[in-house]
Amino acid sequence: MQYAYLNNQQLITAGEACQKFEVPKQAKYYCPYCREPVFLKQGRMTQPYFAHFSKGKKRVVGQGETEEHLRGKEFLFKLGQLAQIDVTLEDYQSEFQQQPDVLYRISPEEYLALEYRCAPMSLKELEFRSRGYRQAGYRYCWFLGPNYQFYNKKKLTRQIAQFLRWHVNLGYYLLYLDTRKPAFKLVYNIQMADFLPIKAQTYFAKDWDELRTFMHQPQKVGYFKLTTKQQEIQKKCLTRNCRRSTGVMLDLQKLCYEQRRDTLTALQERLQPYYQAPTKRIPNCYYQLLSDYLGAQKTSQYCYRTPFVRQELVTMELRACQ
Repeated sequence: MQYAYLNNQQLITAGEACQKFEVPKQAKYYCPYCREPVFLKQGRMTQPYFAHFSKGKKRVVGQGETEEHLRGKEFLFKLGQLAQIDVTLEDYQSEFQQQPDVLYRISPEEYLALEYRCAPMSLKELEFRSRGYRQAGYRYCWFLGPNYQFYNKKKLTRQIAQFLRWHVNLGYYLLYLDTRKPAFKLVYNIQMADFLPIKAQTYFAKDWDELRTFMHQPQKVGYFKLTTKQQEIQKKCLTRNCRRSTGVMLDLQKLCYEQRRDTLTALQERLQPYYQAPTKRIPNCYYQLLSDYLGAQKTSQYCYRTPFVRQELVTMELRACQ
């Protein structure tokens, strides 16, 4: 275990403990999970770490974590300490049987649960845990790790898309932690175009005040217009895909045959000159053609499930901008 409380108050790493004290083993350390006493172990050939005095008291929770996950929790924990907030790690909440990575007790009635997600997570678990926080009256926030990056990709995965949020100031956005800096990483104005790499903007914030200030200010967001070269790339990709008769393309070909339409022509008519919202699992021109022929209800399966986005608010704001 790389982290422990010093005198049951300050979170410290084993490496910091070795540098901080002349005789580091004589200081008092406590487990951040169970609050039981632990001791510092160090040697010439091994990296220093904390261990429990009794193996029977070692908690299973938190012991299989990656170094990345631990660094993220440390960053959130120390930000809480700097803000003079009552903060705890892996504090089990028996009333609704959940254990946030970091918990801020802002006041006796106000709690903020912070989760740093590095490993894959199902939509069912995400909705269940988020619902548990809401029903208990806790505010909560999910931060994502390196495994949830999407650079140079042409579409989001379901794992990433389920964490999407939307705000009029930011468009569609995701919150990450960059533990190397360390800093908050806000990826906003996320948008997709058929067969082209995802576009987005990025902002780094070193603390809560900086992040909050940026998010509360209107940013320059809007869907990017496609260049002539990008439109040519789209048409080439579409022409190539229409030569295949598998998956969704096969369904499109069957529909067009029934309507006596050429599939390529029908899809080209639905290519948009702008980037679009990152809400579809398939190219937008595919979705529009299916929706036109089958109806929106029968094509909802091709949309990402985004539990944190209130689609009616998005629609209302877009109409106001038109």
